[in-house]
Amino acid sequence: MKIIRILNNNAVIIQDGDEEKVAIGAGIAFNKKKK
Repeated sequence: MKIIRILNNNAVIIQDGDEEKVAIGAGIAFNKKKK
């Protein structure tokens, strides 16, 4: 799992294998950076 784009503190776009997915949760991207 790799962070592609941070939308805000509660939503990120991740790459899981060859699929891109949106992960949503309370504060899931707080203090995270793209890897």
